[in-house]
Amino acid sequence: MNLFPEGIIYAFAASVTTSVRATLVFNAVLNIVLFYGLLRLLLRMATSQSVERQRLLAVGGALALVGFSLLESYNPNQAMATYSLFSTYYFGLLVSGMSVLCLMLWQYKCHQSCRARSTLLVSMSIVVVTALTVSSNPLYVPQFAAPIVLAIIVMFVLKLFDRVTSIWMVCTQALGILIGLGLHQILSSFLGQTLGSHSSGFAGATHPVDALFYALGAIAPPNPQQGTVLRIVLSVLIYFSCLLYVLFRLNSRLKSDTGRYNPSSYLVLIFVAIEPIVLILLTAAIGGAQNRYLSMPIFISIIGMVIILGEITTVKLWRAVCRLVTLVVVCVILAGVISLPRISPLLSTDYPDGECLAAALDYRPANGISGYWTARALDIYGQQNIRVLQTSGYSPFAWLNNLATYQNKTYSFVVIPRDVMMPMSASLDQFRDLGQPSKFSRCPTVDVYQYMPGTVGYSRLNYCLQQALSEELVARKQGTIASLSRSAFIGETAQCR
Repeated sequence: MNLFPEGIIYAFAASVTTSVRATLVFNAVLNIVLFYGLLRLLLRMATSQSVERQRLLAVGGALALVGFSLLESYNPNQAMATYSLFSTYYFGLLVSGMSVLCLMLWQYKCHQSCRARSTLLVSMSIVVVTALTVSSNPLYVPQFAAPIVLAIIVMFVLKLFDRVTSIWMVCTQALGILIGLGLHQILSSFLGQTLGSHSSGFAGATHPVDALFYALGAIAPPNPQQGTVLRIVLSVLIYFSCLLYVLFRLNSRLKSDTGRYNPSSYLVLIFVAIEPIVLILLTAAIGGAQNRYLSMPIFISIIGMVIILGEITTVKLWRAVCRLVTLVVVCVILAGVISLPRISPLLSTDYPDGECLAAALDYRPANGISGYWTARALDIYGQQNIRVLQTSGYSPFAWLNNLATYQNKTYSFVVIPRDVMMPMSASLDQFRDLGQPSKFSRCPTVDVYQYMPGTVGYSRLNYCLQQALSEELVARKQGTIASLSRSAFIGETAQCR
């Protein structure tokens, strides 16, 4: 996760809980509650429904978020990248994006009522939230900031916003982005990933059209399970329903300039309509075609559908909405029941590899390294005074952590998974130069190679890790975009000289 906002949310959850599992559960609840609260604010600003109806729609939207997340295909080896935990940067971006959207609607109302002090205060809040989010995670730009700016421009072109309002709103967002990118560069040594690490190449796609189709193909995984297919189909249906509704509304507005309309509602709906298109095009442009980065439209479509339902005023249609929310509740309960066997490893207090590693180290405090997926699970679910840090060979793999984690430590073991089925996994070939281990332990799914102090393997392991860390720090201070941590994404491993 990144520092803002998900790191702060997780830190709060950790401060009031006593175990990692309890923290993850409480953090998930907090993210769902935040989504519900922000959805209530959007409904309040963009629709004229009663408080009771806003509450009903927000509950339905939050439950739809839970249902869509539980439909994800679960892989135990990718536990920390799953939507089921509601703890990753996808939900952090969602919280920041919805917050900025609410603030922009508030900014518009303050600007229309000529309240200069309130307008300035809200504008400063937009800049601060945007800057903090971008500095922690630049993916906010293609996933939220760019679509919001484009939606404002569309509003101006359609004469739904005046010139001054449009310029002011675009400038506040642009200023936040620029400050955020500057902070990201200045604080790069303390952040998990550089700007360049978000762009991993097109895997052979050299033409813009090829890159676009590569990004489109990344929306769905190569071998999707039934839950993933259902989630994609439902999100596509919801999105195109929202798109058709927005086009119908805009067409009606263009044909007749008279009549009552709510610009706040238009802004949200136009944002929902163009966000997936902008995200796919920008993702193709920067080459970051990871299918999980293209999942945000699934959650954005839920917001659009809730706003559309919030514009319903007739009694008969509202009865249909109540039935729909009831159906959503039933579906979420069923999805939760079906998903329990898949997420049960996260709730279990027994983690065989973690217990085996602790026993192999005689339950002593120690630091070691492994590939990304192996290290994440062992470090989080293993013994607290045993750190397993993620690397690509000897290079620190700064993803969902930061370089400070690797500093001022000595390392004495390497963990190698026996079933290397995923990229970014450690392999024995990467560490053959360490020589014969002082102690070898075989755990359920991994092998542990220990190197005691005073041995050649111990000295070389620490020398190589320190060398790679120093080179990474120098590269970041010099502003090198293609930093060493990016090498893991493109199949390269730094060599120890």
